[in-house]
Amino acid sequence: MGNFVNGSANEAVLISGLRGTRVAVGSTTWRWWVIETVNRLPLELIQLELHTVEGETVHGVKVTVKAVANVKVKAKLASAGDDTSRVKVDKEKILVAAQQFLGKSAAEINNLLKQALEGHQRQILGTLTVEQVFRDRAAFSAKVREHCHEDLERMGFEIISYTIKSIDDSNGYMASLGATQTAIVKREAQEGEAKNQSEAQQKVAQATAQAKIFAAKATREANVAATQQQEIEVEATKNLEMKKAETNLEVGRAKQQAEATIKTQQKVIETEIAEREARRLEVEAQGVARSRIVQAEADAERIRIIAKAEADALRLKGEAEAANIRLQAEAYNAFGQSALSHMLIEKLPAIAAEVAKPLAQTERITFVSNGDGEGGGPSALTKDITNILSQLPHSIQAMTGFDLREAIHGAGKGTNPNAGQGTVVIQTEEQVL
Repeated sequence: MGNFVNGSANEAVLISGLRGTRVAVGSTTWRWWVIETVNRLPLELIQLELHTVEGETVHGVKVTVKAVANVKVKAKLASAGDDTSRVKVDKEKILVAAQQFLGKSAAEINNLLKQALEGHQRQILGTLTVEQVFRDRAAFSAKVREHCHEDLERMGFEIISYTIKSIDDSNGYMASLGATQTAIVKREAQEGEAKNQSEAQQKVAQATAQAKIFAAKATREANVAATQQQEIEVEATKNLEMKKAETNLEVGRAKQQAEATIKTQQKVIETEIAEREARRLEVEAQGVARSRIVQAEADAERIRIIAKAEADALRLKGEAEAANIRLQAEAYNAFGQSALSHMLIEKLPAIAAEVAKPLAQTERITFVSNGDGEGGGPSALTKDITNILSQLPHSIQAMTGFDLREAIHGAGKGTNPNAGQGTVVIQTEEQVL
């Protein structure tokens, strides 16, 4: 039977027993009961106050040194490869420290380490003068660390840092050394100050003379430079004016060229617009012309068709009239005098209408009568119309040689249903009139 043993990162767990000694740092391990023992060795930093009293230097001067040293077990924790969860432990150094300090208390361990370091510190003081210790503390610290390194490593420890806090003596040597050094420094400072003042005065005089020379030279050079500057400014002004004139000339030329270019472009644009408008008008004119041609062709076709139709109608009408005249001629030839008589009789109403037509267009008739009732008034007008109609047969016979009265009487003796009724016809004409 056994149990797991956990170890923190600042301590080493040592398991000793039947299987030897195992070291675990910051991990968990197994221990068997009875046959194995568990011990822990602290790995944290240990701070030691080192105090060397009346330590003799190389010239026998006794000094007191106070310092602070930080040491720890040399575990050499380091990462193994890229895996930071695993660490490399210097188990050999841990075992060395365990062999010498395991089972001791922290105070005992601190005391042992302190005595070792103070002894080395006292030894280093015996190899140096007071002046060396006083003036170069860094060299003293380096020698102490170098001298302690091997001894601490043999104990499984390493020194992390060593710092001198103070160096003093009970005989006033260091104070005298400081005063002497101070006097030397003061004397050297005074000598240096006097020398510096003399040199400063000389340098001031030299500097004053040189300054005057330089001032005169500078004045002369300044005048020359001013004259040159004025000349340069005049030349620059002239060049500037010339540049301005050239620029204005170039600007004017560029402006004229730009205006000419713009006018040319405007003319080109106007020409293009005119050409486009002409093409549009031409297209429209062509369209109108084509539409008019189509319309004219349609009108011509319509006129041709109408003319043809009218011609055909006139032709047919002429043919019909010719056929009618031919038939009438044939009828006249066939019936002779009877047909002519019949035609004339049919035309009598039309003749009577033509005779009465002027009267129909008369709005007002004034009759002048002697008042006896004979030969005047409306009865006279009726008598005149009757006389005109009674003279009609004689007029027709005089013009054509056709005797209308005989034709009417002849027709009445024949098949005419109105035979013997010639007077009736005359009355009919009077009624119409």
